[in-house]
Parts: sequence; structure tokens; C-alpha cells
Amino acid sequence: MKRLLQIFIISLPLVTSFSTLDPTLSIRILFLAIFVSIVLLIVLFSKDGIDMQIVKHPFSIIYLALICSYLISSYVNGFTPDGHVIILKLCLFYVFLLLVLHLFREFGIEFILKPILYFSLIISLLYFVQVVDFYLDVSGIYTEKTNLVFNTLSSTMANKNLMASVQFLCLPFIIYLYAISNKFFKTLCVVAILLFVLSLVLSQTRAVFAAIFVFVFVMMLFNRSFLNKKHYIYIFLSVILFLGASFLLLKQSNRYDVFVHKIEKLVNFSESGRYKLYNSTFQMIQDKPIIGVGAGNWKVEAWQYGLYKDNIGESFAQRPHNDFLWTWSEGGVVAMISYLLLFLIILRESYLRYNNSEGKERLLYSLLFSVTVGYAIISFFDFPMERVPHNILFLIIAAVVLSKGIKSAKKKIEIPKYIIVVFFLISTYTITFSYNRYQKEIHIRNAIDFKGEGSNNLLIKAITVAYDPDYYEMDNTGTPLLWYRGEGYFNLSTINEIKGRYKKAKEYQDMAFSDFKESYIVNPNHVHVLNNLATIYEMQVERKKAKEYYYKALEIIPTLKESRVNLAVILFYEKEYEQALDVILESKVYPFYSERQKKRQNIKEKINRYDNSLKVIVNSWANSLINKSEEETLRIKNILNSFDKKPDFAEKRMREIKKIKDNEQCDYLTALIKRYNLNK
Repeated sequence: MKRLLQIFIISLPLVTSFSTLDPTLSIRILFLAIFVSIVLLIVLFSKDGIDMQIVKHPFSIIYLALICSYLISSYVNGFTPDGHVIILKLCLFYVFLLLVLHLFREFGIEFILKPILYFSLIISLLYFVQVVDFYLDVSGIYTEKTNLVFNTLSSTMANKNLMASVQFLCLPFIIYLYAISNKFFKTLCVVAILLFVLSLVLSQTRAVFAAIFVFVFVMMLFNRSFLNKKHYIYIFLSVILFLGASFLLLKQSNRYDVFVHKIEKLVNFSESGRYKLYNSTFQMIQDKPIIGVGAGNWKVEAWQYGLYKDNIGESFAQRPHNDFLWTWSEGGVVAMISYLLLFLIILRESYLRYNNSEGKERLLYSLLFSVTVGYAIISFFDFPMERVPHNILFLIIAAVVLSKGIKSAKKKIEIPKYIIVVFFLISTYTITFSYNRYQKEIHIRNAIDFKGEGSNNLLIKAITVAYDPDYYEMDNTGTPLLWYRGEGYFNLSTINEIKGRYKKAKEYQDMAFSDFKESYIVNPNHVHVLNNLATIYEMQVERKKAKEYYYKALEIIPTLKESRVNLAVILFYEKEYEQALDVILESKVYPFYSERQKKRQNIKEKINRYDNSLKVIVNSWANSLINKSEEETLRIKNILNSFDKKPDFAEKRMREIKKIKDNEQCDYLTALIKRYNLNK
């Protein structure tokens, strides 16, 4: 078992797949399930089992409470495939905890130090291979020199923040290994630490920055009796060097302005994206504080809490970037308290071990205490709880701290074999479940690529294979899979209608309608689902139903241009011109997209549609005014004709008129007259 754990730790950063939505999540859950199953088989047929005292430890009991909270919440709110994954993953982590506790009691921790060192080195080296490749463009994949080196390069951790935080968790083991090793491994430890610091400087990960400073500060408090003025000078110079290198790197890159902007957001936290995430999550918690919304349901429920009010409908959050709030919102208050208690138990036990030990053991427990505090900070601003490597290292930290505190009973009682069998069945079931999810995720990734390419038939085929209510209902952002297929059918309907194949177009439209309705059941707050449903109702001349869904979409994202334009068109056909103008001009920001986004063809088409729709509505409104107005008819006509010639000018002036209308609480004609002093 000892050797297997070493191989597992070293291999973990190499287990990745770039053919899935997330290159690391599904494949590593599968890898963990295989490892746990093999180890449980060994335990099952070995003479020495796992001591029951391990299961009875408060940490173990609280972890079970965490799992049970998620189970109860999911049972009440309904199980989903995503929730299924979370619960199975937590079960695997629990079994892993029992196994490492058993191993550390038997063999101590020395056998795990070198594998963790290699783990950190592999991550760092792969990261710097990516950095070199970026600058030299050896692979030919970096055609444009952007902020990729800071934002997308992440070794094999899928995210630069996750890369930095998992290396941070390795830090206490590397430092302790340095303290007890020979010259060769001391050198490797120094190299690993330097590579970590350098990668941290390059990645500019703010949460880990904070964790590092807290880690150093707490370590100084623990070891202040051993520190003299010379040590403090070294620490001070190291901090200055670290900050100086970070600043110089920022100045040399186009990320400096971005970094300054993020600091400004921290100062004005209410304007930051994190605040919006936390605020929406708090609202979610207020609605279901006890039971939660169910495992995996945050990304579905978050839509209705104002999270995307300033969004343009192009990107959506997957999680609240705070593990404590995430746990509370999905698993309920017991889950959040349980997760918090896991940290507190490690802190308490490591502090007690520190006080009752000497020499290098004392150093070890001070390191584990400090890294736990730092990890709590990271968990407050990020999402390491979701990731396999982070949980593995966190549980190893817990096992190291707890292992010496678990004393065997006078009469040793082992975990019954039938419980080991249950654990084994859970792990083998997780293998099957994760493998099926992994296979389907490949098809989903292909489908998203096909959608971007406009390959509708291939998109439909890929989603048909990928969709399964038992394994996959939505992608990682909460977008129902059947929505993608519905989009494919809808596009084919449009193509056939243009070609005059009306019967075929109607068939595709009906299939799209069916998929959109099914998508609505999976996520009734998804704006694209609502918009597409409304569009088909509009095509079927069910305008009342169409308006209902458009208005619902605009409640979630008021700036959603597609729904705004489409709703304005319906109101136009109903000759409600002023309402149509209200709807199309309601957005606070124009243009809706950045210059970079405007370069994309589909975005250009959307902007043109907005401009054309606005022009048609303004003209129709103008004609209605001219027909009613007896005085200054010619001047009004000339003003509105100038709008027709210049769409941008028209948009600007109509916004000015709308502002007067809203402030004065009058109609558009009165606002127009006031704006141009027509009454004079």
C-alpha cells in the first residue's frame, strides 16, 4: 500500500486530458477511484485491517457529517448527475483519509515526503516548459502574444490559481524534508521552493500571495525564539525581492493595468466580480439556509439571484469562488460547519502536537499549522475543494497531524470486512460512473467546437451521444446539453426555410422546440433557453407566450441583446412603438461588446441586427408622430430622417430623448420637442 500511495502521488499531476471540458477533473476522479479500489482489495485480503479507532476520531465523524449533509440536501432537492459526482468524490476522499491515517500510524510520514517533492517539481517543470514554449512558440499554438503566460498557462492544473495553491500545500513537506535530508535532497528542496516562488511571481495569484505572507508570519510566531536579527533581515530582504520581482514583471507586461484594476476592485469590493458572486450566494443561502440547494445545483440556482445583471450573456460562473459559501449554499448549514470544523481540528491538533514535541517534529507541526491557515485563506477566495490534488494533500496534512493522536484500544478492533466491501463497491461504482462521464465529456467538448464552427449536423450527433440524464444533463456552466442540440436543429430549420424547404424547416423547428422545453426543465433560469423558447413561440405567432419568456430572460440579464431586440420586434408588430423603444434602449451600456469581441463575425451580425431594428422602430414611431402632429411636422421629419442616415447618431440621440422622457415622466414626443426646442 505504501508503494502504491507513492506512485499515486507522483503520477497525479500527469493524469490529464485535453479532450474534455475540464482537462483534470473527471480523469482524476477516475484515477482516484481506481487507486482506492486497488488499495481496498489489498486491505480486504490482508491479515491486518484498519483500526476502528481511526473511524471513531472526531475528524472522521465530521467528514461523514459533511457527506451526509450533501446526501440529505440532494435527496430533498433532487439528485443530479453533477451532484452525484460531488457525493461520490467526497466518499472517495473519506476512504482515502482512512487509508492514509492507517499508513501513517504504521510507517510514519517519511515515506510520503519525497513523492510530494517530486509532485511539486513535476508541476513546476511542466509550467516552465509551457512558459518557454509561449515565448519561443515552439509548438506553434501561440499565434498571438497576449496575457496567456499569466492567465492560461497552468502546468496540468487547469487554472493558474489552482496550480499555485496546490504547490503551496506541498511547501511544509518540502521544508521538512529539507530539514531531515542529506545534501542531494536538500538541493532538490531548494530548487522546488525557488521554482514555486518564480511560478508564483509569473502567475500573479493574489490568494496564494496572501496565503504565503500569512504562512511566513505564523511560522515566525511559532519559531520566534530561534530567530535573531540576522534571520529577520533575510526574511525582510526576501519579501522585498519577491515583491520587487513581481512589480518589475508586471511593468514589463501588459498585465500591469489589469493588476492595478484588480487592486482597485479590492479597495472598492462592492464593484468586484467576487462581491457579485458572494452576494448572490448569500441570497441563495438566505432562501435555504438549513438544507441548501443540493449538490451541484449552485450553477443552476445562481441565475435567479441577480448574478448576471451586468452580464452580456456570453460567459457564466461555475462556482462562487469561496469553498465555505459554496458548501453552505449546496449542502446546508451542517455541511458548512462540518467543513469549517475540519480546519479547526487540524489547527487544534497541530498546535497541541507542537507544544508536546521537540526539535524537527516541532518544526513539522508548526509548518502544518501555518499551511492550514494559509489554505483556509485560499479556500475563502477560490475553489480548491473541487479538485482532487488539493483534497489529497489537505487530507495528507490532516492524517499527519492526527495519526499520532489516535491511540489503539487495549483490544484492537478492526473495521469489519463487510464495511470494506461496501467501500470497495462504492469505489468500483465510481470507476464506472466516472468513466462514462469522461467519455461523454469528450463528446460535449466536440459538440461545443462544432457549434463554434457552425457544423450543425455534427453538433446534433455529438450531443445525442453525450446526453444522458443519469450521467450528463448540462455542461460545467449550467447550460443544458439539449440546448446545444436544439440550437443545431434551430439553425437547420432556418437554413431549410431560406432554401424554401418549409416542411423540413418545420420538422427541425419542432425538434428544436422539444429540446428547448426539455432544457427549460433542467435549468429554467438559463437566459439562452428562455430566449430560444420565446423565439419559437414568436415564430408560431404565440406572441403572449413569447413576451413572457423574453421578459423573464431580461429579468435575469437586462442587457441581453438578443432578447431585447426580439421583444422590441414583437412590440413593433403590435404597433407599441414607445414600448419597443423602451425595451431596445433600456440597456445601460452601448456598445454591448468590447472591441475585441466585435471582431467576431457573429457579434458583428448581432450588432447590425440591433442597429437595423432600432432604425425600423424609430422610423415607424416617427411616421406615427408625423401623422398625428400638425405643427412642426417638417422639422420633426428632418430630425428623424437624420437618425435614419446615421445609426450610431440615432442611438445616441434616442438615448438622450429617453433620458428626458424618464426624468420628466413624459412621452417620447414631448421629450423630442424638449430636446430640440421645437416649441420655440
